[in-house]
Amino acid sequence: MANTLSIMRNSKTLTLLAVFALLVIGVLVDRRYRATEARLLKLGDVSKGEILFQGKRARLERVGQKTPPHWRLDDFDGAKAVDSRVNDDLVNHLLDLVRAMSDVTASPLDPKSAAEYGMKNPQLALTLAWETPQAGQEIVLFGNRNLSGQAMFAFFPKRELLVEVPSSAMALFEHKDARDLRDRRITTFDTDDVEDLVASGKCGSFKLTRDGDRWLRSGKVVKTETAEHWLGQLLQIHYDDLKDAPTTAAAAGENPVCRLELAGRRDLRESIELFKLDGTLWARNSRLPATYHLPPGVLATLVPPN
Repeated sequence: MANTLSIMRNSKTLTLLAVFALLVIGVLVDRRYRATEARLLKLGDVSKGEILFQGKRARLERVGQKTPPHWRLDDFDGAKAVDSRVNDDLVNHLLDLVRAMSDVTASPLDPKSAAEYGMKNPQLALTLAWETPQAGQEIVLFGNRNLSGQAMFAFFPKRELLVEVPSSAMALFEHKDARDLRDRRITTFDTDDVEDLVASGKCGSFKLTRDGDRWLRSGKVVKTETAEHWLGQLLQIHYDDLKDAPTTAAAAGENPVCRLELAGRRDLRESIELFKLDGTLWARNSRLPATYHLPPGVLATLVPPN
């Protein structure tokens, strides 16, 4: 009988201990869950960003509430940006990628080993901030590729999360450098905006006019594909450097090369002057604040369409 009572007491004690242990585990799991949830705060409506790419830093701010977002460049590589245009497509692609990665809550990789995966000197680093729906900030570092080359490592230091990202998700950054975070075009027009273009100087003297679904060059019909291909090449000329300072007048020693005057829908107008200075080709746009250095071979794209 005594043994039976002893066994019952021990059984009750073990039961109580088990219940207590479960309660403790439950509290610890709940605390850990809450802490994890705090770290995994979803990206809000990002309004500011800082991008470090290949050693150069760009600080951006969202303009308006358009979808997809439109961005303004505040400073670039430590200097105030006079030309504040941003490559919106590239920046928004990066934001979409981070949003998709934000759904990841677990990884087999040890975050304490982040430095071994290239996070001491990341190829690309983002700091994102937002005010709605509640104020928050996220930091993402992109490091080395894995051994197969099919994935890249990314680290969320605030979340203590180290993950792999498919290399294909970073394809837009292939063969690009920090300058590509900016809108590097020397015009504000897209092909569909152009109604008339008047050229003069060494690039020829002619007028290209949209006439319904066709194009006329100085009154003669030009194949639509030919005209629009030429316009597309012209409007996609990218500068390779710029004087990021206000420029409104010609400098001493400039040699004019070509002048383009564009007119478009919604009374949109601009003129582009190409000139040589110290043996290199530059461009100035009436609607843009900087002066843009052009790469060799650009003049070949100005040969008028037949």
